[in-house]
Amino acid sequence: MKFSKVLFYEEGYREPIDHRSVTRLLRAFPRSYSEVVEIIVENSESLTENAFRFNMASLMPSFGMTRKGAFEGIGVDKEGRVHDRTSVIDLCWKEIGDGLQNIRRYIDENAVVHKRSRRLAELSTVQRDYVIRKTCNLFAGLCGIGVRRGQIRMHA
Repeated sequence: MKFSKVLFYEEGYREPIDHRSVTRLLRAFPRSYSEVVEIIVENSESLTENAFRFNMASLMPSFGMTRKGAFEGIGVDKEGRVHDRTSVIDLCWKEIGDGLQNIRRYIDENAVVHKRSRRLAELSTVQRDYVIRKTCNLFAGLCGIGVRRGQIRMHA
């Protein structure tokens, strides 16, 4: 049996994190994150550039990533408008948008269940490993985005 490293202690990931610790960690996470995720799940049946922009601008503040650096000032106002004065979200979409859509299409085509909350869990091990590998590659592509002299750009 192959173990996933999710919800297992980092060292020798065969030891699962106990229920009490998981509950404590979840309670410590900002409530705003859970609320934002619920809204995103309800409103994002498709993965478009506009959905990506809204989701990213909604999630980033929950992680405290909008205070300074590349994502400074990103957010969504009360009318639902995305604020991204440096267009870093657009740069992220340009770098990984096609790849994200390909992963989403792959999951949709290989899903054995239609309930969105179970799609990844119900993929075969080979399919899930493929999705994880492709997702890691996309995140690696974002590592080059940064701030230099007040400008957002891709680093070589």
